[in-house]
Amino acid sequence: MKKIKKTIKNILLKICSLCVKVICFVLPLNRNIIIFNSYYGQKYDDSPANIADAIHTINNKILLYWSTNNKNITIPNYVKVVLRKSLKEKFIFSRAKVIVSNVRTWFPTKIKKNQIYIQTWHGSFALKQIEGQIENKLDRKYVDKAKYDGSVCTAILSSNSLDNALYKEAFWLNSKCEILKYGLPRNDFIINNSNNDKIKRAIRKKIGLGYDDFVILFAPTFRNTMSANNLKLDYYSILRCFEAKTKKRCKLLIRVHSSEQHLVNELKFDDSILDGTNNLEMQELSLICDVLITDYSSTVHDYLILGKPILLYLPDFDSYIEERGLSRNFYDNPFVKAYNFKELLELIDSVSIDNLSKISSTIYNSIESYENGNASQNVAKWILIKISKL
Repeated sequence: MKKIKKTIKNILLKICSLCVKVICFVLPLNRNIIIFNSYYGQKYDDSPANIADAIHTINNKILLYWSTNNKNITIPNYVKVVLRKSLKEKFIFSRAKVIVSNVRTWFPTKIKKNQIYIQTWHGSFALKQIEGQIENKLDRKYVDKAKYDGSVCTAILSSNSLDNALYKEAFWLNSKCEILKYGLPRNDFIINNSNNDKIKRAIRKKIGLGYDDFVILFAPTFRNTMSANNLKLDYYSILRCFEAKTKKRCKLLIRVHSSEQHLVNELKFDDSILDGTNNLEMQELSLICDVLITDYSSTVHDYLILGKPILLYLPDFDSYIEERGLSRNFYDNPFVKAYNFKELLELIDSVSIDNLSKISSTIYNSIESYENGNASQNVAKWILIKISKL
């Protein structure tokens, strides 16, 4: 009897699923609906959020939806929340004229002929190999998703000429996909506020930093084998080295990659070692921090824009090359690199802050950048023109 009930249940589920697919297929597109996705729905952030805000500023009649798995997400009142993998999300996706995402998207419904799909991506100036460059090292399901994503992409945002080349080489883009050379909307904030002391003071005050504190950001990238142990460095030795160099009170912020935010719960913080993952957005951190310690993360691009000091700490260099591989950007630019913790402390002690800043400016000036602080507005206008709502 149980077996019969289970069989009947499965048949009914398949019938319901088929009905939903048919309904989604026949539902007409609505030019007033745009749905956004950022990092699979954790927060309201990154370029998709900047674009949503800009669209609302220009035309507040557009219906903006944010796909999220967080019921308690903090979000503007002009953006409607829709839960990921819900029936409602399927219907919204099937009706939305425009879809915006900063990651490869698990489309709940197939893209329709006249839908517009914009890929903002979530990084620039990649130091590590990504996407098609390491296809044989990626999960097959991810590769299939990425190839479909590229095949239906209407436009992708670019920050610089190096990104253009990378997209063409490794993103499986269809021949009609337009590369929008506007810069990344998420960078508008740091460009437009790079000299805004009022905002810098407010951000620092928000997390208990003094305006004259010298602030170090430690922000490693994602690893397949990442654990809290990778993040447990002797931060106090780093602070002592910087205090000796700068003659200032130093504080250190730890920023965990968005895919590994749960690791924050295993770290210990105090008045000198602070949580930089949950309290601030990456662009706020970029604005207020005085030096970046990272590895293969594309967050270096934010610091290059600002001409700020960067140190690359690469204790797993050999294994990371084996796991992922590094790009020409890593090898062709004069980043200052430490391959173990002792070297890192020696570099902090020996290399001047001014020289690190000059290196960042030199690298940034060597690339053709499209960043001008107006990316959000330009993308919003491009979308609204496409849907004839400007």
